[in-house]
Amino acid sequence: MSRLSALLIPSFAIAALLLPARAEAASCGILCQTSNGNSIIAVNPNTSEGLLSWVMDGTQHGFQDWYWIGDGVNGEVSLDSLTLVSTDQASDITLSYSTADLDINVLYSLLGGVPGSGFR
Repeated sequence: MSRLSALLIPSFAIAALLLPARAEAASCGILCQTSNGNSIIAVNPNTSEGLLSWVMDGTQHGFQDWYWIGDGVNGEVSLDSLTLVSTDQASDITLSYSTADLDINVLYSLLGGVPGSGFR
């Protein structure tokens, strides 16, 4: 299990939630970024790179952390192969994907430490 800056959610603080997707225009474009304290994350919601960067106190700690889904019959596909309905980049990054039968929200939440502390 990976840890990302004092968050209690496994795998780079990513939670895939099966919730209704919000229907709004994309707000973070090709690359979504957020920062807190000594940490910065960057996510590409349009490729299987997914979480492509997590920098803490100037040091790279993570790259290419992403989700794949499958129906048990047709194999697995990268989450970005679904329709990206919306993105939101405030203090957290939320990506909403949709198919005819499924809505998926991915939440990246970051809680960094004091700059220079090495806290993660």
